[in-house]
Amino acid sequence: MESPIIKNVGCPHACKYCCLFFMKRITTSPEPWGEFMDVKIWNKIKNPEKYAEKKLFISSVTDPHNLQEEIYGRTRQDPN
Repeated sequence: MESPIIKNVGCPHACKYCCLFFMKRITTSPEPWGEFMDVKIWNKIKNPEKYAEKKLFISSVTDPHNLQEEIYGRTRQDPN
């Protein structure tokens, strides 16, 4: 993995075995871990050519297949 893309912080599933609850500290959401998802909206990438030939890892700290992804489509949008 050369470049992670963290498109959301949080997760609405509240899995008992979740190992990412520590991510709560980087959000301002008042809800407990497992009851929220903050969807990130990023600006257009100014130099997309710097990512050419790189391996991108999407959703390293959240479930990429959740209701919010269906609503916001962050993995379906070209970030350029």
